[in-house]
Amino acid sequence: LGKSLYDKVIAHTKLVEPDYFGLQFTDTHNVKQWLDPTKSLKKQCKIGPPYTFRFRVKFYTSDPQNLHDELTRYLFVLQLKDDIRTGKLDCPSGSDVELAALTMQAELGDHSSTEHSVETISEFRFLPDDRQTEEFEATVLQKWSTHKGLTPADCEVQYLNKARWLEMYGVDLHTVMGKDGLEYKLGLTPTGILVFENKIKIGLFVWSKVTRIDFHRNKLTIVVVEDDDNDPTLQRDFVFLFRCYDEKQCKHFWKCAMEYHIFFRTTSAAKVKQGVKSNFARTGSRFRFSGRTECQAATLGNLNRRSINFERKASQRFSRRASYAIRKKIQEHEVLREQEDERLKRLKSEQESKLDETKKSPEKTQDPVSISKRSSSQKILNLSPTQRLDNLIQASTNDLVAEGKNKRSHS
Repeated sequence: LGKSLYDKVIAHTKLVEPDYFGLQFTDTHNVKQWLDPTKSLKKQCKIGPPYTFRFRVKFYTSDPQNLHDELTRYLFVLQLKDDIRTGKLDCPSGSDVELAALTMQAELGDHSSTEHSVETISEFRFLPDDRQTEEFEATVLQKWSTHKGLTPADCEVQYLNKARWLEMYGVDLHTVMGKDGLEYKLGLTPTGILVFENKIKIGLFVWSKVTRIDFHRNKLTIVVVEDDDNDPTLQRDFVFLFRCYDEKQCKHFWKCAMEYHIFFRTTSAAKVKQGVKSNFARTGSRFRFSGRTECQAATLGNLNRRSINFERKASQRFSRRASYAIRKKIQEHEVLREQEDERLKRLKSEQESKLDETKKSPEKTQDPVSISKRSSSQKILNLSPTQRLDNLIQASTNDLVAEGKNKRSHS
């Protein structure tokens, strides 16, 4: 039976709150089904052996305070992280940053500005690829630093308390067709059945108001009682008809709805008549709910509080965002260029200083006569050859005249 396999899984994981979980498989119609503990594997699973099952959260608790065991909370967080990452659970802007920052604190501990950067954030996957942007990762890095001192267990408690307020938290969606020919989605939740049209919530059938869920072939009937608008003391039945793609899908939704109603709305599964028709469901199907209700599971979990050591597995790491590496290379080149520019400026300044000193030095050491002679020589060099020859003849003539005068005076 399915129960034997599930019991082995629970024994292996050492779970003390197993009623929130289940084993899921895909049938020949590509519909995901939950393993029925009361039926054999061969009767339920037509694909195999070998059989493929996925251990998942089946009933998302209506209040995280009902989860008393640390291992249970850890597994819930793993499931929610996967739901958000794959887009099954939509997480609006703001909430996604808070949950991602708690994940980083649980994974790597306190943020360190020397060890962790936005590149570290890019190694993790929190959202669908089209939503995890560089801006998102930078904001997560800032938020992470505010969670200093939190342990992984602390982070998981905060994660659950924040995730429970997401609009689609714990909603099990099923696609149906309305009598108007439009496609709708019915979402099973702890409080009732949500009705969506084009991802917009248009109604809620509260469990306490649902009096009957029935199906015939692929036709689904939901009867809801509401107060009469004209007379508040009276109540009226409103019948909603939907069609599924086939009878298999219709029965699957009916069975899931029955399990949700019993798990979240009854205090004890023993109070549900097993194997007979009830006022809630009138299909004639001999449905049997196996397991405890949320009320029973919470009570038992409180009694079975324990201290257990288990290993938290590290999340899968991916390559760092390529744009960060490119930007880092550009920044490194800019730093080198600035350093080179500074070096060249410094070298130019030193050369100009030396040149100024060289120009000033001769003026301080040479006497006026030398300067005058050098100035005269410079003027001569600036004359043409003819002018220089005329000057030479004139100088020689002057010397001869002066020499003649000296001789006459001596005689």
